[in-house]
Amino acid sequence: MASRRELLENWDVPHEQHFGVTLVARKDAAACVKRILDESCAFHGYDAFTLLPDKKVQQHSDWSASWPAGGIPPLRQIISELEAHPSDVTHYEFVFEDDD
Repeated sequence: MASRRELLENWDVPHEQHFGVTLVARKDAAACVKRILDESCAFHGYDAFTLLPDKKVQQHSDWSASWPAGGIPPLRQIISELEAHPSDVTHYEFVFEDDD
């Protein structure tokens, strides 16, 4: 099974690796979520972060989400939630697994 980082690379989704966390910029988040769902991956949720100027990351638990198996909201709802986050959220770590 490929790691999330490897899958993002294979899909040409821009991402960064910081302290073991694979981050997708907010501007690329909707396309990433769509790809995760299009690929029928097991999508468990996401964690929200701010990437600071010194390249350290700050997690925002208030704007993170997780879903039970089979309880993934529709794409439009996920994107609406991401768009509603404050501008402090600059990146996301999407938690998913490729079933292949």
